[in-house]
Amino acid sequence: MTYLFHDFDGHSVQEAHRQKLKEEISNLSEDQLRGTSLDEWIKFFEDKYGLDVPVIDRENVYIDIRDTKLDARKFRERIHFMDGNRAVMVDGNQVVVHIPYTGDKDLFRCSGNRVYHNSVNAQITATEVLITQEHIEQDAEKINSQAEKDISFIEGFLSEMRNLFGEFNRSIRGMVEERLSQRLEKFRKDEEMKSKLKFPIRQRDGASTTFKVPEIRRKVAVTRPVPKAGPQTKPEPVLEDVEYNHILKIMQNMAVVMEKSPHAFQSMGEEDLRQHFLVQLNGQYEGTATGETFNYEGKTDILIKYEGKTIFIAECKYWTGPKTVSDTIDQILGYTSWRDTKTAILLFNKNKSLSGVLSQIPELVGKHSQFEKQVPAEIAGETEFRFIFKNKDDDQRKLNLTVLVFDVPR
Repeated sequence: MTYLFHDFDGHSVQEAHRQKLKEEISNLSEDQLRGTSLDEWIKFFEDKYGLDVPVIDRENVYIDIRDTKLDARKFRERIHFMDGNRAVMVDGNQVVVHIPYTGDKDLFRCSGNRVYHNSVNAQITATEVLITQEHIEQDAEKINSQAEKDISFIEGFLSEMRNLFGEFNRSIRGMVEERLSQRLEKFRKDEEMKSKLKFPIRQRDGASTTFKVPEIRRKVAVTRPVPKAGPQTKPEPVLEDVEYNHILKIMQNMAVVMEKSPHAFQSMGEEDLRQHFLVQLNGQYEGTATGETFNYEGKTDILIKYEGKTIFIAECKYWTGPKTVSDTIDQILGYTSWRDTKTAILLFNKNKSLSGVLSQIPELVGKHSQFEKQVPAEIAGETEFRFIFKNKDDDQRKLNLTVLVFDVPR
């Protein structure tokens, strides 16, 4: 638990980011700048050093209530008999208000340009702010009032911080332009000096002729659905569609690499192929604990787990006939028991007729008992098939399945 907006001030945060940005630009080599554009570097540094002030997802706030024993001495409204300094335990409830958010969790500890002496004590996770209330009376109005007060306080402070850091974020472009111009001018003068030297300059071994601006590793965006009316349970996490499409696009690009380097993949089995996909996926996504977002369990699956629930699964399979599709779907459905899980089948074809395999996919998938409908492809055209499945125990629970078919070396 920590007091929100209490640990460090906004000026220090901005100054630290400003100095790190300037230092990184000053260390860029001529090789790194060659073949790149100013706009590429501006986007890179805006993504890396921009201050991402959290945004509260008020619509998805929810509450957990747990029966507990509480010390009556902490509650003025409770009359109790004193027994020296011994606790007087009575029936009560612990109420935990879960406030989802997106943004940089560390900024919940930043005070902006001022400090509140009476802050909110909370636990901050990667996706939620958790505020605990304790009550010995069943007073819903009091719970609602305190929760609304805390949420409004947080939203107000974040709004002030957004205005404060918005100016800093807008200034990054100017800092990058100025520093890069200085760096490039230095290299220009170096070249001018070298051209006037009497003796030739030896080229360093391994000097690069081009350089690609590095990408910032993404974090998987997970949201929670809005709870429906009636008895409430904890909303289940959902992988956002934009992240699902991005993951599938990475896999599609990896398949292109395989097609261009056939001999490197010719003798690989399903498990070896999976490892190559894992490397590419974890190279672009940042995990919250282990550093790896994508892992595997069992023999061939690639998965993302969030709070113990599987929200993405991919299965790597070689096409050996129509039964490959139905068996793999059954395997995936065996893993998925949560709402809105995103799934994929990576189907590798070593046969001569790719078109023959493609023509069978819709019919084979459509025969499954839990098939609901086919939906339009979004990333790979004729080698991509998208479907919606329903849960065998609950028609309201849906599962997204994408089949990507790849032609691999024979």
